[in-house]
Amino acid sequence: MSAVLVSNENNKAIFTVEIGSEKFEEAIVKAYNKNKGRFNIPGFRKGKAPRKIIEKNYGEGVFYEEALNIILPEEYEKSLDELKLEPIDAPTVDIDEISKDSSIKVKFEVELRPVPKLGDYKNLKAVKVEYNITDEDVENIISKEREKNARIVPIEDRKSKENDILNIDYEGEIDGEKFEGGTAKAFDLVLGSKTFIPGFEEQLIGKDANEEVEVNIKFPDSYFKSELAGKDAVFKVKINSIKEKNLPEFDDEFIKDISEFDTVDEYKKDIKNKLEENAKHREELDKEAAAMDALIEVSEVETPSVMVEDFINNQLKDMENRFKNMGLTMKQYLLMTGENETSLREKLREGAIKNVKSELLTDALIKAENIEVSDEEVEAEMEKIAKEYKNTNLKVFKEEMKRTGGDKYILNKLKSKKAFKQLVSYTEFSKEPVEEKANN
Repeated sequence: MSAVLVSNENNKAIFTVEIGSEKFEEAIVKAYNKNKGRFNIPGFRKGKAPRKIIEKNYGEGVFYEEALNIILPEEYEKSLDELKLEPIDAPTVDIDEISKDSSIKVKFEVELRPVPKLGDYKNLKAVKVEYNITDEDVENIISKEREKNARIVPIEDRKSKENDILNIDYEGEIDGEKFEGGTAKAFDLVLGSKTFIPGFEEQLIGKDANEEVEVNIKFPDSYFKSELAGKDAVFKVKINSIKEKNLPEFDDEFIKDISEFDTVDEYKKDIKNKLEENAKHREELDKEAAAMDALIEVSEVETPSVMVEDFINNQLKDMENRFKNMGLTMKQYLLMTGENETSLREKLREGAIKNVKSELLTDALIKAENIEVSDEEVEAEMEKIAKEYKNTNLKVFKEEMKRTGGDKYILNKLKSKKAFKQLVSYTEFSKEPVEEKANN
């Protein structure tokens, strides 16, 4: 097989492949063996009818389509390697008249990965952001740890206040009529959490357990359910119980219970070290992003719609998986946010375009800098991944990675990592420190 490049212009390539009659015959045999069980021929058990008999009953070309489905993907991939083409979408295929007795000429037309024009990437300027870890950041981490270890205790001798946990039954009406989503039983509500419509939680402060309260609110004009937006509503609320969080004392005994440290000072020092380590990592990521932004500004790069749409599709799939883990569907999320899929895709488009530009420019940088990754580096990265996933059978893990193309993914990832590192080294950064409120 030898592919012939007809044209390669404007990121579109047209090439032809000639499939010999002998090779096509081999594919027909495979198609016959794969599909012969589908045919019922009088006088033959199902799946036992000879090929010639099937062709006589159903036509000579009965297996042609399946044969082409077998042979074309292989020939297409071989041609791409031979011609060194990088497609970004499925090809359009045009086939001459098919005959098992003569060769078949196939024409492929495919959109190619654009090659950007790199700007002066060795003289870039960008802003460097620094994250300064403060004592307040450390205290925030400590507060979260105390919250995590708090005891929930019932309250019977005082009225409700902010941060209390109220277990409530409620029933809402608009113009005397109940509405969808306006009723619930045994709902735990943290006062001050802003879980409900503005004004709802505030009206439950200063109340007693077992008290019945009438709450009057107005739905915001921008409420995601248009049928409720701007409407006045009345909720009948029964306070079943009042509870509060009892935070543990932050002392050496508490530290011994929750960590490997013996004292408050040791614990605080460890937190600060980890926050500073995370801050340094974020600074490096920010430098890479800033350097790439600067490169995008000085370069010429096309963003094919198919690549942008693929990126958006992948983002939506990731979102869907995250929602699934949270017990939500994409439909429920769209309903909650007042979005639809079209508007959501448009919100994601700008970021998708930027990511496509970054991907293409990274590839161009790898080629311009002749960046290489050794087999040893790939092996080391696979071992690292196996360790992270606690995969004890390293040999089987590596074989599976190579079988599924994971090794190629790692290779490209390591090349990109080196490319970003090189890009950062070429970039002149000015400082712009900011106070970091750690949320790690």
